[in-house]
Amino acid sequence: MEEFKIALNADGKNWASVTHAPNKKDISRLVDQNVDKLVKYFNDHQDMLAPLISKNGDPNFSYQLIDLTTNTVKKLIIYYFHPYHQEYILKKDTLKLAIVAKRYALSFLGPLFMWVEYFDEFTLKETKKMIKPMVLNSPYDISTHGF
Repeated sequence: MEEFKIALNADGKNWASVTHAPNKKDISRLVDQNVDKLVKYFNDHQDMLAPLISKNGDPNFSYQLIDLTTNTVKKLIIYYFHPYHQEYILKKDTLKLAIVAKRYALSFLGPLFMWVEYFDEFTLKETKKMIKPMVLNSPYDISTHGF
């Protein structure tokens, strides 16, 4: 878990280099350039992760990965609202912030979880490419226009 935190923080630090609320073009660039440590973690630990996140694995482990990622995303969302002095918007609706942060976290982790399960069917490079549309588009967009 400690190595996951290190990878997540290393990639997250690069996301915090943006000094404004990122648009789709910024997010696209950030995904291309700043998920490498997370992807490397999954690649380096695929043998250990496969049984832990499988259907018969340890559900608590998956939830820990998701919660850590959600908290990192939540901090980044708050960071992006800060330059415009709009943090108060987030404080008014903490549930919505939590839901959005978890949705983003699952957009990053979902393809990686799937790669661990089906690593023999698609490459890690294909998985990394899959993260971008998951982050940038709604599930509706992907299912109706992205397949």
